[in-house]
Amino acid sequence: MHAVAATMSLAHPLPEAPLTLASRERLLLAAAFVAVWIIWGSTCLGIAIETLPPLVMAGMRFDVAGVILLSVLIARGQVLPSAIEWRSASIVGVLMLVGGNGLVTIAEKDVP
Repeated sequence: MHAVAATMSLAHPLPEAPLTLASRERLLLAAAFVAVWIIWGSTCLGIAIETLPPLVMAGMRFDVAGVILLSVLIARGQVLPSAIEWRSASIVGVLMLVGGNGLVTIAEKDVP
């Protein structure tokens, strides 16, 4: 019976299963990780810019990202964030800009 099943599977291969919701979500998640890896990694090229102060350059990156995200939000017809959400996002943004990315961009200026 085992040999018969093996020959049948070779003679009649199973059709490929369509993408399920879970596998589609995994594929989209992997694509998002690759996009972040490429986009975020390419910003290291911009760190080499000598004419801009480090925090101005980092701030411009945050501004561009914010405008893009807000544009997508509006284009999708979503409700705009409330004042409390704006406040919370501003606190997180300042901490990330100054504490995280800001210190990295300042440090990058001294790397040969």
